[in-house]
Amino acid sequence: MHPALAVAALLALAAVPAAAQAPRITKLGDASVRTDSLLKLAIDPKERPDDATHLILDDGVIILDAQGKGTRTFRQVRQVLKREAIEESAEHSWGYLPEREAFVLNWARVYSRSGKLVSAKPAVVQEGEIPAREIAPVYQKQRVYRMSLAGVTEGSIIDISWSYKVTSPSRAGDFLEGWRLHAGTSVARSRYVVELPAAMDAKLVARNMGMEPKVQQLKAVGRSPARVVRMWAAADIPKLEPEPLAADSNDVVGTVTLAGTGTWEDVGRWYAGLAKGRDSLTPAVTAKLRELVKDARTQEDSIRAIHRWVAQDIRYVSVSLGLGGYQPRTPQAVMADGFGDCKDKATLFVAALRWMGVPAWPVLLNAIGRVDTAFVSINQFNHVIAALDRGRGAEFADLTADLVPFGELPPNVAGQFGLVVRDLQRIDRVTLPDGGPAANSTVETIAGTLTPTGQLTVALTQSGTGAGLLRLRAQFPDGVDAKAREGFAKAAAQNFFANATPDSLLVSEGRDFTQAPRFALFFKAPQVAKRAGDSWILTLKPPAMGRSFAQLADAIERKTPRRFPIDLRDTFGRTTSVTESRIRLPDGWTAQLPDGVKAVGAPGTFEVTYAQEGNTLVVRRTLRPADRGVVLPPSAAGEVLAWLREAAKDETDFVVLRPR
Repeated sequence: MHPALAVAALLALAAVPAAAQAPRITKLGDASVRTDSLLKLAIDPKERPDDATHLILDDGVIILDAQGKGTRTFRQVRQVLKREAIEESAEHSWGYLPEREAFVLNWARVYSRSGKLVSAKPAVVQEGEIPAREIAPVYQKQRVYRMSLAGVTEGSIIDISWSYKVTSPSRAGDFLEGWRLHAGTSVARSRYVVELPAAMDAKLVARNMGMEPKVQQLKAVGRSPARVVRMWAAADIPKLEPEPLAADSNDVVGTVTLAGTGTWEDVGRWYAGLAKGRDSLTPAVTAKLRELVKDARTQEDSIRAIHRWVAQDIRYVSVSLGLGGYQPRTPQAVMADGFGDCKDKATLFVAALRWMGVPAWPVLLNAIGRVDTAFVSINQFNHVIAALDRGRGAEFADLTADLVPFGELPPNVAGQFGLVVRDLQRIDRVTLPDGGPAANSTVETIAGTLTPTGQLTVALTQSGTGAGLLRLRAQFPDGVDAKAREGFAKAAAQNFFANATPDSLLVSEGRDFTQAPRFALFFKAPQVAKRAGDSWILTLKPPAMGRSFAQLADAIERKTPRRFPIDLRDTFGRTTSVTESRIRLPDGWTAQLPDGVKAVGAPGTFEVTYAQEGNTLVVRRTLRPADRGVVLPPSAAGEVLAWLREAAKDETDFVVLRPR
């Protein structure tokens, strides 16, 4: 860590006022920071030729009460170093939810590099609601504040301060705040101040800050309880250069994370209270359910029929107005409207299963990222699915995934942490099942026949399991009509060989859960093999992958020795990929087989084999990534490089054929 980070008092940053409180920042200014001193920290852009901007000040002041009400105020003083950074530095926008908070732009000023005031306020300001999207719309009272600054040029210094005033937390005592010491560029001065009630059992964790916070105890005054102010202040934070495959969780980037009080069970009980009574069924809904299951022969058939109805016939539309951001609507309302969001769909499905006598419950989780279970907050959840129990262990269904059959989960939620909300008394923590690369695969088979004149007739088929099947379903969710079929078949064939001509295309409708998705393309390609003296040169498709591995290896090597851990969790996806070409050669022809490739190590297994079975040339390429959760220390860079260099030997794009 840079030695300057340990300073207790810094130029331009005044200490927390003695026997007072954290800085109260208003439109009139910030008495705790001297702007004139900050402006003197401007640099010559030539000092950092590789940087587009330089942060002179990165400042955050969080003041909250036990309920989570209070203010979050931020200030950034940024110098523009390059022309390409002018637009992003001059245009700004902030989103906020007026039902829970107010947004205030304290000031926005532009100075010249010499410190002369160029503009004292934004040139243009606009505030309005964010419109809902036409596809999968989300209706909520979210507003956006936009502004444009005038007079911004290379060398300009932009000083902006803004505040969020939290008036109604989504859940009392629930909040989640985060701070990064390293901001993606060099930072001259950084300060983070947190003021909380002394009696509040908040979760506050500082990682890699290189310093202890300055702590001040504030005594109770009148009705105001005792409070504690913590301040982290640092100077001259160097820019952290990005590294390939850098892990988000590391011991390099300085962070402070602040979360409210309570347990995950408290969060689940809060949701249970909101959802209580929302799953009751009306005669109209039960009549619809009876219609859906009237032809079912088994309980499994009934569940699948109801699942398909909720997942596919109930449109996804989120109406997150007021408490509706967390409270599900009733099954009657969802069925009548024909739409619902994740919690609405999950509630309808859960209610339908209970009507059948199958125990079922909603599950809270995060659909786009990993939950840090150390910090309890409803804000870490953004999705609701359903769980059921038929006496053989928990089963799960994501009712917003309209292309995922019952019994499977979309890859974005597999392996995620969640809360099964059984009732007000019982909340279960759960990790969703994740079969990893072993249960998720894509298989592409190219079966071809080569003529003595070099023409290739090909049958291309695709299949898979798990996420691989989902990918196939997503290609043609509603099938393909005759007009589109011709264009797609031509494009797909010519993706393999530029002069290929398609014969036919067979695809299934992705939303049809009664059969596995199917893709088969038949085409001809002239002159795939060309004569070279007494031999023929056969072009292999798809091409070798070695160049991609080599490029990644080069990028890692340029950044060694490295500082960040190596994250291999999603480097090559989460599915096993198999491509097999089986080319029948003319009678008597033989292939000069290249050497195979095999790389086995922490990234997974990559193998390429070449064989001739009778008259058939077989080329098989398999990439099976490591299971989810592989993060290696920086010292393992050599091991990863060795794997990549071995995999990079897959560079054969042609095979020599010899006629008899």
